[in-house]
Amino acid sequence: LDYKDMSISRLKSGVKSIQRGTFTVTSGNASGTDMITAVNTARSELHLLGSEGSGGVTTLFVKLVLTNATTITATRNGTGADVNISWEVVEYF
Repeated sequence: LDYKDMSISRLKSGVKSIQRGTFTVTSGNASGTDMITAVNTARSELHLLGSEGSGGVTTLFVKLVLTNATTITATRNGTGADVNISWEVVEYF
């Protein structure tokens, strides 16, 4: 969901749920997934709260996507080290 798609009416409708978590994309892997409790993807936002690890920029810079109602997918260009990712999913009424 792109921020420009967020309407004032959606933001005023209230927060239904907030989920937060962390997961690791391990060395040698360009992607990884984490499971969440099901949300309505049309009414949800995914926020990257941070990433950390010992690698360089290509290892630590990740793209997060709410793949479906229960899955977050992280992708990156580098695979030289583990990267730990913190995320948040906000679902609106």
